Amino acid sequence: MNGYKKTCVLLCAVGFMPLNALAQQKLIPSVKKIVQQTSSKQMADVAFRQALFKKAVESRAARAAANPVIIPTASRDLLPVTFCFHEKQAKELFAQYYQAMEHFAAFKKDFAPRLFYMQTQRDVLPSAEKAYFNQRILKLEEEFVHIGLFFNGDEPLAAARRYLTKARLALNPYSKATIPVVPGFLHRTDRKLVAAEFFLHHPDGSAPIFKRSWLGAWKHSQKARELGREIPPGMRIALVNDQPLQHEAVHSWNKKGFFPPGTQIISFLGVPEFEQAYAGGARFDLIITDLVMPNGGGYSLIFKLRQQDVSTPVITWTGFAERDQLAQELYNFGFDGMIPARASMFSIMGPEGYLPFIESLRNYFLLKKLNGWKR
Repeated sequence: MNGYKKTCVLLCAVGFMPLNALAQQKLIPSVKKIVQQTSSKQMADVAFRQALFKKAVESRAARAAANPVIIPTASRDLLPVTFCFHEKQAKELFAQYYQAMEHFAAFKKDFAPRLFYMQTQRDVLPSAEKAYFNQRILKLEEEFVHIGLFFNGDEPLAAARRYLTKARLALNPYSKATIPVVPGFLHRTDRKLVAAEFFLHHPDGSAPIFKRSWLGAWKHSQKARELGREIPPGMRIALVNDQPLQHEAVHSWNKKGFFPPGTQIISFLGVPEFEQAYAGGARFDLIITDLVMPNGGGYSLIFKLRQQDVSTPVITWTGFAERDQLAQELYNFGFDGMIPARASMFSIMGPEGYLPFIESLRNYFLLKKLNGWKR
């Protein structure tokens, strides 16, 4: 592995670790050593990427400190803990960031001469060429919306998105008032966005957060069954997630009677498996998906479903904290709700995992009936 790749891998690994972990593992000196050993020619090629990674890391660290995720613990019901991704996820996220910026650089290289031509000659491209570049812009915006959740405030990413907006308007000069930020999904008519409702809070405003009871497991199980009875029976629910433990947890909740009678949980460890089943005729009443997965996450899934006018409700189950900006972006993309994964992997099988999850699903159907949502 050459110096550049080693540097990127280490920067990816460092990206979402707490500062004390960096000090303990002494990763920063390792990065410096590799950079020192890299030739000046390689450094010239890498400098741009290193600047991007540095800004992205700073952005993520600031957001993590400002938006702690509430993780229930055995000692305290609500102990604010800063959520950090593990090393594998960090590498995947930075790889996606790097790949998206490479795709953008290739697009800009191809489109810049056309843009200059359109601006200087006051002419338009042939329709086939316009369609080709519009399709590339759609794909890039899909990538940027996804990584924008992780690298919020990153200036190179913001500059790239501004360039895409400029390119879209140059290609479609008569659509300035109608081109949405996320193509095709901004002007929804099935419902209005209210952030608390999107995060599946109860109509009274209370969030589905686990509260420990002195009666223990029996009381928690009884409450979960009561909540489950308010969910429509006999549903086919697709669960798309790359974490086997989450599949195991949901299936165990169904066996314990936390879902209504006749509920079927169909598991998919990734988007390709779900797409293959859907292409084969499988249909579902509800789809619950993670946002970040190898080989395409929740954004890839929802983008293709809504392009096909599939009206099945799609809810994301993710570890992100509740933010109004996040609700707006997910809503624009076509999601119908978000269940924050508040329980850690160590407590997901217990009431910390199943009570907020079942209550969130109950709230979705309660809000759907109350507000007359179309899906």
